[in-house]
Amino acid sequence: MAARKKVTPKVDTPVVEEEKEVLKEEKKEKNTKKKTQKYAIGSIVFIAKEAEADLNGFKLFLPYKKSTYTVEAYDENTGVYSLRRLNLLLKLKESDIVAPHEKSDSSLMRKQF
Repeated sequence: MAARKKVTPKVDTPVVEEEKEVLKEEKKEKNTKKKTQKYAIGSIVFIAKEAEADLNGFKLFLPYKKSTYTVEAYDENTGVYSLRRLNLLLKLKESDIVAPHEKSDSSLMRKQF
């Protein structure tokens, strides 16, 4: 009598590695799209001359635009900076803020630096 051989059917295993690579690429793309802040917390900035008011509706007159402010916080979701000067807190978008090296007409900056 001849012995029967056991035959195991070959089953193709699904390739999971390709899915992992695709997920990694998607995560990298999401991380690169994250907004980055232009001004570091604690840096000194000015307010642009074109700015009329902050996001809370506080009117910015000329003396407020000539003063220096310190960046206190940055909200990544909305792109809003919180600027502090003495007892005044302003919330402005990045387009309304000017760095000291961008504002060359400031006599205060020429005296200090």
